[in-house]
Amino acid sequence: MGRARRIACIAMGSLLLAVPNASLSQPDGSAEPDLEPAALATLRRMADYLASLPAMRVETEVEYDAVQSDGQRIEFGAKRELTMRRPNRIRVDATTRNGAQRSLFYDGRQVALLDRTHEIYATAAQSGDIEAILAYLEAHLGLPIPLGELLSANVASEIADGLVFAARVDEETIDGVRCDHLALRKPDRGIQIWVEQGAKALPRRVSITFEREPGQPQFRARLSKWDVAPRIQDSVFSFVPPAGAERIAFNSVAGLAPAGKGGR
Repeated sequence: MGRARRIACIAMGSLLLAVPNASLSQPDGSAEPDLEPAALATLRRMADYLASLPAMRVETEVEYDAVQSDGQRIEFGAKRELTMRRPNRIRVDATTRNGAQRSLFYDGRQVALLDRTHEIYATAAQSGDIEAILAYLEAHLGLPIPLGELLSANVASEIADGLVFAARVDEETIDGVRCDHLALRKPDRGIQIWVEQGAKALPRRVSITFEREPGQPQFRARLSKWDVAPRIQDSVFSFVPPAGAERIAFNSVAGLAPAGKGGR
């Protein structure tokens, strides 16, 4: 495996992890937050709308940087389909640009991660609502879901927590949809969100720059094919191991590792 690919695999985890996990705490002595009311109102409108949805399905096209030791930024990407039904159902299907495929299933009783390319999978018994499983995935399995805040009923506080700057930049069109372009800042990162105007206040694009990370890597996502009233069968979230697939153990760094083996 090449050097760049090794770095990307570690940073990317299970194809679900794609962004550095930096602290959101505000540094001591920082300036007072500069929060434009119009920007906060748009964020609240988006958050309230997302939290009101009993179920949703969305496709995302993600790009993210892996910074090399010489400072060069290497871009990787993936497509994901994310499906959610409250209170406790999640599925994420991811395909990277090189064709690797993995899926995450949560049905309220068990979380499962399937690597379709290598025909391996891991499972862990777990219960709780969507907020609980998102916290469990990050804290115990090392598998934070990029943009997982959008699934939470607490999306407003997830996004607004720690903001030191918020402003409306302009009106722009993303994939034919008129949006409010917002510029946000937390102590360690700059965030841009394009929020659909009108009754469906959906995020259409997100860009994050991790300004305190070496090389200031970026995460970029385009969100499309929103379905805010999907009819989803329970079987979509239930995991059945494919014939011939090998069961292995979760690894908190790389997402999956053969049972009894440490390595990445």
